[in-house]
Amino acid sequence: MNIGSAIVDTANNYVEQSGLASFADFAIAEDDAALPIQLASFSANLVPGTNDVRLRWQTISETNNYGFFIQHRSENQGEYTDIPGAFIPGNGTTLEPHTYEWMERNVPVGVQYYRLKQVDLDGTTHVTDGLRVEISTLTGVKNPAPMVFNLEQNYPNPFNPSTTIRFSVDTKSLTTLIVFNAIGQEIATLFAGNAIPGQFYMIHFNGDGLPNGMYFFKLQNGNNSSLRKMILLK
Repeated sequence: MNIGSAIVDTANNYVEQSGLASFADFAIAEDDAALPIQLASFSANLVPGTNDVRLRWQTISETNNYGFFIQHRSENQGEYTDIPGAFIPGNGTTLEPHTYEWMERNVPVGVQYYRLKQVDLDGTTHVTDGLRVEISTLTGVKNPAPMVFNLEQNYPNPFNPSTTIRFSVDTKSLTTLIVFNAIGQEIATLFAGNAIPGQFYMIHFNGDGLPNGMYFFKLQNGNNSSLRKMILLK
């Protein structure tokens, strides 16, 4: 039984989930059984200056994936419920990575939890662990980042199988965070969008299914770029 573990950082408003290979509450299967979905990353962050929460996730591969329902609960609620209208279609069966995004606007002040409920084409469901987001003021801004372009070293490093990458930017422009293997092949796009100065972006990367070795992650923001290396050691 591999349940995984989580690190909660309330100061910087992020959750790092490790030790999970895919969606599941509990599953009974052989050790080498095929997994319906392999996640490369899953994050939940406040949009600076608002009470909006943006969820982003990327799959490494998908098998019979009908799609994703977004589920939510507040701190004083015991059960997750589907958010009305919050459904993202999947890509069926594919070995290609796919990136998904969804946003909930005007979220009430307080501690909120979000998770994904993935549904197979045959109706079977799988859920992720919840991600914690704390909204402490009506502006949604907490512990702002310095107005600088900075890509921090991933932590932990070496990692097995997951790690967290944090970055900030100094200009509002198209920003990408991409992982490459040692021979320069693109492995995963962890972020692609307009990053906003004054916010730390915390991105979770899951290397499950990848071979041991050295990998590189590159942050590009306008004319600025930064490259760092990390080691997957299982």
